Amino acid sequence: EPLKTKLKKPHNALMEVSTFIGHHYFELAGLGEETKVTHGETFYGLAPLLLRHVLDRKAAPLYASLNRSLKTRVETLLQERSS
Repeated sequence: EPLKTKLKKPHNALMEVSTFIGHHYFELAGLGEETKVTHGETFYGLAPLLLRHVLDRKAAPLYASLNRSLKTRVETLLQERSS
């Protein structure tokens, strides 16, 4: 079974009344010699309810860029270690 590490969702009274809070998370699952990385963002508050389609459309390219950068960085570190 994969090892999973996930940050707990923050919860406090501020979330109940706030206009906008974003909780970015990373989940790591060990798959033998590889690690699967899943990440995303959960939005809380009034603004995300009203602007969900805008947030989703604007966030997708940012996540894709983050994925590429993270992949490149990890591959570079692995190459440096094996040299």
